[in-house]
Order: sequence, then C-alpha cells, then structure tokens
Amino acid sequence: TVLVMRQRVDAKDDIPTNKEASYEGFLNYFGEEDVDHIIDEHFEKLVPVVACQVYNPNIKAKYFVSDGIKFANTYQPPLYKFTSHENERPKLWQEFLDRFMPRNEICMIGDLKLPQQKFFEQWIIQRVQKPYEPLEINLILRGDQGTGKNFWCDVLLKEIVGKTNIYTGSTKDLGSEYKKQIYQSIIFHIEEFDDKRGKLNEILKAITTQRDPYINEKYFIRAQMQKYFSIAISTNAKYPLTLERGDRRNFVACYSEHGISKKESDMFFKRFGDWLKDLGGFQRMYNYFHSAPIEMEFTTCPITNAKIELTEKETY
Repeated sequence: TVLVMRQRVDAKDDIPTNKEASYEGFLNYFGEEDVDHIIDEHFEKLVPVVACQVYNPNIKAKYFVSDGIKFANTYQPPLYKFTSHENERPKLWQEFLDRFMPRNEICMIGDLKLPQQKFFEQWIIQRVQKPYEPLEINLILRGDQGTGKNFWCDVLLKEIVGKTNIYTGSTKDLGSEYKKQIYQSIIFHIEEFDDKRGKLNEILKAITTQRDPYINEKYFIRAQMQKYFSIAISTNAKYPLTLERGDRRNFVACYSEHGISKKESDMFFKRFGDWLKDLGGFQRMYNYFHSAPIEMEFTTCPITNAKIELTEKETY
C-alpha cells in the first residue's frame, strides 16, 4: 500500500509528498504508539478520500458532497467575520472614492445618471456578497502611478474576500495556455494592460463571457472549470485598448490624477493603510461591504465619456 498525502500551502496548489514523509507526519501527529493501527482507524478523518479538488466560493467548507461525490474545496474564505452593521461609508473610503473617481464624474445606464464611484462601489459589493455569481462587466481603471488603481484591490479587498481569492496577473496570463490559477479566484486583476497591437481584445472578450471552459494545467489533462471571477484592469496608459462599437462588457472609469501631488497622495495612502491595519479599518470595511445593499442587476454596462474616447470610430 502506498500512502500519499498532499500538503496545503496558502495561495498555491497542493504539493504532493511521498509515503515516507506522510508516514513521518502521522508519526509526529499521533506519537510512537501503534501508528499503523491509528492510520487505519483515523485515515479517513485526517485525509478524507475525495474525487478531486474544485474551487467553489458558494461553499465555505473545506470538503463538500455533491450528487453523492465528495470534493475538496480549494476556496478559502476570508478570516474576517461580520460583527455589526455599518450603514454609512467610512470617511477614509469616501475620501478614496472622491480622489479616485470624483463625484462629478458621471456614468449613464439608459436614462439613469449616477456617479462613477457609485457603480464602482456596487461592483465591489457584489463581488464581496455574491462571489459565486461572476459579473460579465469588466472594470477598466486608468490613472497616474500612485493614484490608487491597485490599492483598492491588492491591499483592501484581499483582506475582505480572502487573500487567495484575488489573482493579480498580467496580459501574459491572458495569452497563456495555462489559466487554472485565474479560475481559482473571484477577481482577476490584470495590471498594466496595454493592447496597442490589438491582439488581446478578442481573448479578453472570450474569457469574460465563457462560463465553463476547458482549461489546461501543466502535467494534467484538460478539465472543465466553472468561472467565478470578474475582471478588473488597471493601467497607466490613457488608451490601453480600443473597444468595439456597442461594447457591453467594459466599464471605463475616468482617468485618475493626483489631486495635489504624488507626495500628498502617498501620505493619504499611508494614512488609509495605517487605519486599515492598525485601527480596525479592515473590520469596518468588511462590515460595510456586507451591510450595503446590491442595488444593481449588472445587466447593462454604463456609458462614460472615457468609454466613448476608447471606442473605435466609424469609418466611411
């Protein structure tokens, strides 16, 4: 009999270990008594027998049964728990929104006008409250370096939704043959997107809309995976891509600039970060994102002046 255990490492796939290391693990766990007997008696409890690993953010348990089949769940929920209702936007979060997307920057959904920051926040709230329902509207966030286009995702949201549930990558991930890591997230954050050659637009369109594609993984056969992630793009480029006329998948926010100076922006993000980490800010933001209602259905992508600028012009 060959005994194989798999070691769970945060933010990484499980690492197979050999039978000698596994035996040592049981020995250290149970002591030097009749370890063979204990392995036979407790093996199923310590290492449940499962059909395979799946990523399912709709279930918080490490293991679950579906149609009589047991699966290991690679989704890891956040460490924070809801503690109290937070019905008003925390002041530093409001200040961030006003810097990143000023209140006078408007978007249109049909005849409805609303601040871009409202739609941006609603997108985030939906990802926090319903990670199992992927949105097919991508965020395209442009701005000068240091204006916060990465901060909201890589600093704030990683704690709110769980560090392993946001995958931050690049355009290379879009073009890669191996995309499993993307499908084990609820937000795929693409940094420094710039598609001047126009080769990535079709790939972006496909990965946004395909729900259950077959995915390649190194050294494994192709497998069908369910899509849970939504896409957020951040870039310094003012014109990172050209959108086709009638595009329904991309929300293009205003280009973010420093209000006073980069130094002043750095001081704000230092203050915001300190509040999150040292003064209970993460807990308050977790409570707020779970208290605020989802007010949009996300069936229609808003129009912005920035989106019109990025849309291909009609030629005659």
